[in-house]
Amino acid sequence: MTVAFLFALISNVYAEIRVVSLSPALTEIMFDLKLGDIIVGTSEYSDYPAAAKKIPRVGSYQQPDIEKIARLNPTHVVTNNDGSKKQLARPEVIGAPVVLIPLKTINDLYEALKKLGEQFRAVEESEKLIARSKSALNSMNPPEKRIKSVIAIDSNPLVGVGADSFVSELLSLCGFDNQLKAKGYPKLDREWLFVNQPEALIVLEKMGTEKSNSELSILPNTKVLKIDGEKLSRLSPAIILDLGDNCKNWRSKFE
Repeated sequence: MTVAFLFALISNVYAEIRVVSLSPALTEIMFDLKLGDIIVGTSEYSDYPAAAKKIPRVGSYQQPDIEKIARLNPTHVVTNNDGSKKQLARPEVIGAPVVLIPLKTINDLYEALKKLGEQFRAVEESEKLIARSKSALNSMNPPEKRIKSVIAIDSNPLVGVGADSFVSELLSLCGFDNQLKAKGYPKLDREWLFVNQPEALIVLEKMGTEKSNSELSILPNTKVLKIDGEKLSRLSPAIILDLGDNCKNWRSKFE
């Protein structure tokens, strides 16, 4: 059996796999696993790495364009949104399995790497990334001083980031304790903010924009930490690997 024949055989196997990703985070993770070549369609905002921008768009993760997806003739559709899975789950719609891969916690990231690696023959790469990510987190020293915090998305009015978010989990590793115990992304109530008076209000800026937030005027003793939302918007190995340095930078504002 010649090397050329083996290469052709492997190429043919991978040529059969055509993936549509309905999640910018899953798109990034697949590129991390060196699986970018099998992605034939992506959702809006799948702009990292740069090569992802060249892949055809098929709507958003909340409103996928079923006709566009069907025309791409995918063998698999991956999503981290249960709503889009339900829209596409009927076999007669696109004729391909829809794989739901949650990305709500750090452990979900490890499971996503494992699942994608097994599904698309990238087990070795997934094991490496899982090991590197775990090593990066294990090397972090938990800060002794905890900072009472509220995390918000930059909007007017501010929208909170609940305790069940991976953003809350990551910032907790930096020593920022989320006072907002609600789940999801609730609107921040002015009275609640006034009563709780967090030490830190962490604002995730969207697309580098900055809005005027009326809520900030009622928090005279609260330090505002503005973070580029892109640094925490997608749960991926890159966010984990950069977390140690980012934590030091963010906490330096409170020393």
